[in-house]
Formats: sequence, structure tokens, C-alpha cells
Amino acid sequence: MHASVTFGRILGIPSGAHFSWFLVFALVTWSLAAGYFPREYRGWSAGAYWLVAVVTGALLFASVLVHELRRHGWRARRRLAGWRRVRCR
Repeated sequence: MHASVTFGRILGIPSGAHFSWFLVFALVTWSLAAGYFPREYRGWSAGAYWLVAVVTGALLFASVLVHELRRHGWRARRRLAGWRRVRCR
């Protein structure tokens, strides 16, 4: 699983994501907008469901990125244990 999209450097750490993350993001967003939010929050417009689903999906992936930067990026910056970059797989 080496194919990835590079986002650039965050705090001096090269970062990117595997292509599968985009598929997962799409599936999470769709399942929230088409299933969970309409069932739990009746009365919203379709656009509101999709907007909240996209924001929720983005926050989920942002939290994964923060975890990777905090946990593994620290090692990458210090070149400990062979870490050279952070990539979400």
C-alpha cells in the first residue's frame, strides 16, 4: 500500500494519505447523510444533512491526522525507530 497522495509538510513532517482514505471518507459521509442524520434529526433539509455529514467526516479524519502527527510524527521528527514520515494507511 505505497500509493498515496502527499499533502505536504505539517510542522516539518511529510504527510499524506493512501487513496483508500478518500473512499472511506465518501462512505462515511454518505452513510451519515443518507442514514444516520435523517433518522436521528428529522426535519432538516437534504443539504443540511450532507453539510453536517461532510463536516463530521472531515473532523473524523482530522482527528486521525492529529493522532498520527502527535504519536508518530514526534518519532519522525527525531528520526527514532526508523520513522521518516507520517502516512495514513
